[in-house]
Amino acid sequence: MKILITTQKFNADGSLTDVFSTFFTEKVLSALNEMGEVSCNPYPRNFTREELKEALKGVDVVFNGWGTARYDKDLLDAADNLKVIAYTGGSVAPIVSDDHELQKRGILLLSGNWLYALSVAEGTIGYMLLGQRKLFPICKEMEGTGWHGFNYTRGIGGKTIGIVGFGMIAKFLCGLLKPFNVKIKVWADYDLPQEEADRYGATICPLDELFSTCDIVTLHAGMTDKNYHIVDKEMLSLMRDDTLLINTARGALINEPDLVEEVKSGRIRAVLDVYEHEPLPMDSGLRNLPNVTLIPHQGGPTIDLRETVTLTLIEDVKAFFAGAKEFPCEISAEYAARMSDDQKFVKK
Repeated sequence: MKILITTQKFNADGSLTDVFSTFFTEKVLSALNEMGEVSCNPYPRNFTREELKEALKGVDVVFNGWGTARYDKDLLDAADNLKVIAYTGGSVAPIVSDDHELQKRGILLLSGNWLYALSVAEGTIGYMLLGQRKLFPICKEMEGTGWHGFNYTRGIGGKTIGIVGFGMIAKFLCGLLKPFNVKIKVWADYDLPQEEADRYGATICPLDELFSTCDIVTLHAGMTDKNYHIVDKEMLSLMRDDTLLINTARGALINEPDLVEEVKSGRIRAVLDVYEHEPLPMDSGLRNLPNVTLIPHQGGPTIDLRETVTLTLIEDVKAFFAGAKEFPCEISAEYAARMSDDQKFVKK
């Protein structure tokens, strides 16, 4: 079996990149070498498209991650023996083509998405507590004055939580929220059966009802054309006073100027981890507001998961060549179509 790792291995000075060394640890490389002949990207940068086409010839399995090329017909024509793509990132939207060329050729697509989803759900719970208990401004005040005056804070217990989007992250989040005895309302951008929502203790409702009735609204929808700026002035105006808005999904789900106008009124609160322009411009209207906590895109998978993700993908690859038919990390064409495509919507 021939295995190709496309992830950039070396920096310009010959040292290992942080991404390679954390996803492809000694333990991971040992496991890969036991499976077959392993080759790596030899350049101190990502492959160019032509270099990747050449490198894919004769390869059975490719391991790649953020920054890789889109696997369209042109690229796959060069991959004459490819059977499995193991993507160490989460959303596969940036690497699949709209014509479902991978599925047409019967190439198995794997991703670390479900492991990342659990990590993001864990981070979301942290952000809920951070926002409800006003921990950031309280800690900053104590740092500056030595103590903090009395402040009315809130919790999660017994609240109505609105979840926008119902993919893997949302499902894990429902499980993590169970001990808090909350009521969960969900809106999905696909035809979600109530029976499926019932399994997670959630009630399906229209988006306007979710925004107008929940104490906390948390965004977990994929960044697709359909969901671009889905949270706009109209939706924000429906939120009750002191509602907490959390975004760990993608910045472009929110019309940012509309959000700036709303939070400057002081009527609602927000904990934001992602932005339409990243890094967030220093002159952004979201900065320096007492009711807004800004976090620099840290809600996603923690670094200690990286080795676990690659090892889990390896287990699916082994299962595939052993004749298995189901794989925990497999991403279907239908699910891929609902996933976020950062190349289209994150502005820098």
